[in-house]
Amino acid sequence: MSGGMTFDELHRYHVSGPFQRWAGIELISASAGRAELRMPWQDAAAHADNGLHAGLIGGLLETACAYASATFNGLGLVTHLDVDFLNAAQAEVFVTRGQVVRNGRRQVFTSAELSAVREGREDRIVAIAHALLVPKHA
Repeated sequence: MSGGMTFDELHRYHVSGPFQRWAGIELISASAGRAELRMPWQDAAAHADNGLHAGLIGGLLETACAYASATFNGLGLVTHLDVDFLNAAQAEVFVTRGQVVRNGRRQVFTSAELSAVREGREDRIVAIAHALLVPKHA
């Protein structure tokens, strides 16, 4: 497959997004079917029980999956996202890693995990996801 985005291209796309800027999501790395994002805790992203809101968790996981796919195929469309919430989402920082599981011509299967970082180390996995994407060239 051709047409994948470089880290620099993906970073330019990333910083142009209002949601990413509002949430403080940083693109740490992206290449060869993998992507890593980082987001510091902010009170505006909390639900009533003071954990990271499930909508934002889904957004982080979806973005990591989409960016991992983009390294092979350019931007595409997420057509399905399945999220499993494993632990309370309370941390100083959240790290999300996405990867391509299978890069097909018409569908791209991806997975991601969101980890909580406390006292400078990854403490536990908060949520995992599987996403199905359709590349723009399909």
